[in-house]
Amino acid sequence: MDLILSFLLLVVLVLSNLLITKKRKQYNKIKNIIYVILFIFIIVLILCYFKNFKQLKGGGPRKEHFNQNKISKLKKMCGIPINDRSTRHCFADGTHQTCCLLGPEAREYADGSGNGIGKLSVDSFKKFKKQQGEEGFDEKDTSAWCTCLGSRVCSYYAKKFNDGTKIKFINDRNTDKIADNPPARCEAYYGDKFLTDPHSTPGINEIQKKNSNCANLDKKIIRKI
Repeated sequence: MDLILSFLLLVVLVLSNLLITKKRKQYNKIKNIIYVILFIFIIVLILCYFKNFKQLKGGGPRKEHFNQNKISKLKKMCGIPINDRSTRHCFADGTHQTCCLLGPEAREYADGSGNGIGKLSVDSFKKFKKQQGEEGFDEKDTSAWCTCLGSRVCSYYAKKFNDGTKIKFINDRNTDKIADNPPARCEAYYGDKFLTDPHSTPGINEIQKKNSNCANLDKKIIRKI
């Protein structure tokens, strides 16, 4: 449908240009404005083309699965409380799609570097355990949190600290699938595969680059939930 609309707009542009060329005197006063509008239309058409090309290359249009049933299931799998204000963004936006188990050193570093998820993750995990009818938390244990897939937060912490920090799973917000227990070195690969735009996060001094070798793990770790 987008391609048909783009074609029709292109036809209109060509006809408009021909009309202006033939009747220059009549359109002389406003021709510059018309040409600016035509130029903007051409840019829009180019952008639409590349958008459609990317979708076709990736197997067609993809819909984001931000339904509450899926989000609730992901939170439970991760160890994040349901119906809690501090975690309402988890698996519900364009980047907080990595379920990360944060170790004590990673938590301390996160809080000290401007990404205040250390204490939040502990408080959140305690709430989750309470919802499950459990009590207690050892500060040496890991605590679950939804970290930014776009900036590869979890893999950065896992590489920096040997404290148990690891990726539990990465959600594909466009489907009903996850990458289950992927190695930290593959977070960038799945971020790219799941169409997550890279971005910066305080304390993340180097965003992990895509490792194409991780494609060999797809059959083993990608599954439906």
